[in-house]
Amino acid sequence: MTAPRHLLDRLVATAALVVALLAALATAADARAAERPADIEVKLLRFGTGDILRGGGVVALQLELRSSLDRVAEVELALELPNADLDIVEHGRTVVLNPGQAQRRWIYGDLPPLDQGALGGVLVDLRLYELEGGERVRDLGTVRLSPTIAENPPKVLGAAEDAFLLVGPRAAGLDIYSQVASGGDIPAMNPTTVLGNLRDVDSFPDRWEGYETFDTVVWANGSIAPSRLSEEAARALRQWVERGGNLVIALPAAGDPWSVGVADRHAFSAILPSQAPERIDDVPVADILPLLSLDASLRDPKARTRLVVFDQAALDRGWRPFLSMPARRVGVGLAPIPADSIDGRVVAIRRAYGFGHVTVVGIDIEEIAARGLQTPALPQGDAFWNRLLGRRADTPSGAEYQALADGGRLTAARGYSTDLGEGDMIAPQIGLSGEAALGVLAAVAVFGLYWLLAGPLGFAILKAMKRERWAWVVYVLVAAVFSAVILAVARPLAASNARIRHLLVLDAIERPKVDRTLAEPEWRRANGWFSIYAPGYGQVEVALDPGAPKELRNRLRSWRGVGTAPQGYPGVERYRMPVDAAGTLTVPARATSIDFEADWLGAVDLSWGRFPYEERPVSVRVDGTRSPATLSVSGTLVHALPGELRNVLLVHIWPVRNPAQSVIREKDKPPVRRFPGQLPNRGQMTSLASWAPGTPLDLSGALPAQPVSNRAALAQAMRERYYANLYREASQFAGFVEGRVDPRRALEMLSFYGMLEPPAYLQNPPADPEVFRVRRVDARDLDLSDWWTEPCLIVMGTLDAATLPFPVTLDGNEVASEGTILVRWVLPLPADAQWTVPDKPGADTTTEGAADGRPGADAEAGGDAVNEEAPDAG
Repeated sequence: MTAPRHLLDRLVATAALVVALLAALATAADARAAERPADIEVKLLRFGTGDILRGGGVVALQLELRSSLDRVAEVELALELPNADLDIVEHGRTVVLNPGQAQRRWIYGDLPPLDQGALGGVLVDLRLYELEGGERVRDLGTVRLSPTIAENPPKVLGAAEDAFLLVGPRAAGLDIYSQVASGGDIPAMNPTTVLGNLRDVDSFPDRWEGYETFDTVVWANGSIAPSRLSEEAARALRQWVERGGNLVIALPAAGDPWSVGVADRHAFSAILPSQAPERIDDVPVADILPLLSLDASLRDPKARTRLVVFDQAALDRGWRPFLSMPARRVGVGLAPIPADSIDGRVVAIRRAYGFGHVTVVGIDIEEIAARGLQTPALPQGDAFWNRLLGRRADTPSGAEYQALADGGRLTAARGYSTDLGEGDMIAPQIGLSGEAALGVLAAVAVFGLYWLLAGPLGFAILKAMKRERWAWVVYVLVAAVFSAVILAVARPLAASNARIRHLLVLDAIERPKVDRTLAEPEWRRANGWFSIYAPGYGQVEVALDPGAPKELRNRLRSWRGVGTAPQGYPGVERYRMPVDAAGTLTVPARATSIDFEADWLGAVDLSWGRFPYEERPVSVRVDGTRSPATLSVSGTLVHALPGELRNVLLVHIWPVRNPAQSVIREKDKPPVRRFPGQLPNRGQMTSLASWAPGTPLDLSGALPAQPVSNRAALAQAMRERYYANLYREASQFAGFVEGRVDPRRALEMLSFYGMLEPPAYLQNPPADPEVFRVRRVDARDLDLSDWWTEPCLIVMGTLDAATLPFPVTLDGNEVASEGTILVRWVLPLPADAQWTVPDKPGADTTTEGAADGRPGADAEAGGDAVNEEAPDAG
């Protein structure tokens, strides 16, 4: 694919979709007579959560409604948006309005994948209906909504941009991820990231899909207390985390809004530790600076703050140590820590909650950032935020970029690029064009036969029999016979011939043994796409796992890939999609295939298959008696999935941190980072061609012992697996290789997107370094990068010709399915506080081959892993 062709496809897709949106506005003539409802005043407060807007996903609109009716009225809000087939979807929500009272309500819809330019000026219709007994009895009018008329106009994202959401108005140092140097890109990062803000409790969405745009939510503002959130808003945030979101909570220095250790104080109390942490007053900021910055200087060297520290022995409910204060090492072990010292104390803890993470940090991040103690603001990205965000990137400031450019060390060439998640990657995997074409041809054939018998052929036969006067009788009889046959045969035929082809990513997070007493359910998660062939005509009901608990709020939505042109039908149909019943849709069928995207959470029946499990317990061991010290993993895994796993990938994230980022400073030269673009932890990656059901997988053989000092092993394995072919292809296609990544390999890269190698931005020998930027344009919910910051084992493999692990029904009948499933299984491994203690600046570092004096120390017991570069343990 060439660059001009790609841009032309984007322009065609955008133009066609804009035309469809305008056409949808023009078709509802009856509503246009009432451009604004006379009885309901509607004000658009927000067009996008946190005032951030992206095409090709869920959009959340916050409205302020005021009724001038003389009675309490039940009103349906219907947000009209075109789907992938250019039919109109009415995204509905019912509200009860009191006369004269202003009420704020959220409504959610699925935006088509519009380009950034078209999205900013898009118009959508909001129709209002009065209800009685759940039925529409009166059309109250229509309001046209656009991002430009919102009280807080949104920032419009490009397809490849990421977004963080912050509670409160400040950036807390995260704006370093959006400081574009030139050409719209950041030299040191794959994506550019935009910040959104929730400025008050009313700006929190009340459904989990309202957070879909964001990779991480950072709650560092102490003035917005969790107890002030509505029950619906708090549940939405928890459900988003449960489905894979990353929530970072920074405890404020003043006040105690989170009340950690106090039961039933707010909606998050049950998932926080049950024991209160310790608060330490009057801590010099300089003492915690090594966790926050690469620079040891402060504008106010006497600045002090309040610190919250955690006792590992008191942690429960799945919480584990995550960040600790630096501590001096004496020889090969940790020095005894005085009782009044903060050295080695745990200042951040993390727990897995469903498929996401919650991290609690005992440092008042927002307060320190607001004091302007350094430029750029504290905390710095590559010193502090990367580990909490699941990112792998350097974060030089704008001034550093300029200094590098002036010194001739900043790469001038844009390098190569590729996109992940485009429609061209997904559509061929789920296409049912053959079945759809047969359905259309069969319909044409039936209609042709009817036309011949009722028309010229029938008349010719009657004329040959000299019975022309019977023409109308024969016409009516033929019509009746064909109608009866179609009615008798069509629906059973539709039910029996319906088919699904899918591309699915199916996840399981194994709960650690110590956490299996938790009452929280262990759901499985699936994100993916499928095409369903519906042979009939008219309205059909498609349901995603109709037996799943309603509180899970699984979603089914029409899908069209980013970068593909919309294709509609001559007749535009309409269907409704209630906000709390988005897993069951009644959609138009035209004897062809319909494409959907599914977000599913639920239980997988054992009759379908069983995820990998430990036949012999998995353990990690550091042997300090050898030189160099080695790390090994043992244990046996077995699976009972419905078929052989192919292209199996094993990733072991060690409980050994890479060295903390540092800066090399030379006189009259710009500072450069010592470990540019390094991974947060060390680890190992290997692959197997296949793994059959019931066959034990010996981890000691698959993942042989490695020197603990092997800092680059995991990064090098990733480079060889994901980048070698891309560089070869890029050289053949003049640096533009979009759409050329194998779909299965692309799913792997999307699984670890935050840990992909960032572009090389330093002018190191050779003079023309390899620079490759990977852009993610869709499928953001597949990222498992958070797991690369803590000890775990990740197993991935592909099932071919597999059935769906949950039912999808068409008009109540389960539909046969076949397709590709990427199975991902994560086993958290023990994490001890000792592994999270970095070396204190200026301390004597340990040396290669040293150990802590305990031969064969187990990771489960917190044995130290040491190396020549004194890695942080973590």
